[in-house]
Formats: sequence, C-alpha cells, structure tokens
Amino acid sequence: MMKKIFTLLLLVFCLTMQAQIQRTIAGCTLGSSMSEVKSILKKNGFKIEYVDNETLMFQMSTFDGMKTESVKFCFYNDKLYDVDIYFKASTEESEMQSEFLKINEYLNSKYGNYIMHTDNNDIISYKDEQTMCYLRKFSQKVNEELSIYLFFIGCFDNALMNQKQKNEKDNYWFFK
Repeated sequence: MMKKIFTLLLLVFCLTMQAQIQRTIAGCTLGSSMSEVKSILKKNGFKIEYVDNETLMFQMSTFDGMKTESVKFCFYNDKLYDVDIYFKASTEESEMQSEFLKINEYLNSKYGNYIMHTDNNDIISYKDEQTMCYLRKFSQKVNEELSIYLFFIGCFDNALMNQKQKNEKDNYWFFK
C-alpha cells in the first residue's frame, strides 16, 4: 500500500514539474554579483571587452549550440539582472529572418508553456515566476539602399527588473 501511495505521489510530482526558463548564461546566474560574474567569466576563458559600473560585454561564439556575436550583462545594485545575447547582424533580411525563425522554434520547444506575448513576431516573450526571456528583431536603415537586420535574446530577473524600475521611477518597458 505504501508503495502505491509513494508511486502516486511521485507521478503527481513529475507531471506538475516543468522546466523553468534558463537563468544561467556562460556560467553566470541572474542575481549574481558583478565580482562573481567577472570571476566566472575569466575562469571560463571569456575576455571582458567593455566594463563600466553597470555593464560587461564579451564575445561568445555559441549559446545552446546557436552561433552568436556577443553578450551584454547588465547589473543593478551589483546584481546581474539582465542579459542580452546578440546574434550576427546581416544586410540580407531573408538570412536574418531564417535564423530568427530557427531560434524562435528552439525557444518555443523549450519554453512554449511560458509564452506570454508576441508583437507582430518582432518580439516573442516567455515568463515564469522568476525570469522573463524574449526574442527581439529589428532593423536599422543605413541609407536608401542598405539596412542592417539583427536580433537578440534578452533574459532578465523579474524581481530585480521590477525593483530597478520602481527605484528609478522609470517608464521603461521593453514592449514600447
């Protein structure tokens, strides 16, 4: 009888358990201090290219097997609250769109249960209790004949982002 109850409880636990949105990028977890992040990045062989009081940037060639350009880590009150993973820019819209769709499919396969917003397929966001992750694409017109197309994955800690917005009385919201 005890085995049946245990098996039933285990089954209920397994069915209700879902994967959460990834909070660790390049070995660094959202909420970590800047000194912890710098130490982990150096230990993992990343060269920090840009540093100020609130931002670190470094080159990263892949993220979950996908080719990337660079990564930006943003800090608030010495805590990692926002990560942006940039993919290679292109002057060919069709090339960028193809890569964007691949990454969109990948994120949907991982976080489809957490989808909360799409904006003309330019921004697709996913949110769980702790983290929001979004895929965003945009273009920049260089001149009449040339535009640059790019996209990135952003990921932030909900509580730290809310605290930052509240403390700075900022009207920023990434959907604008």
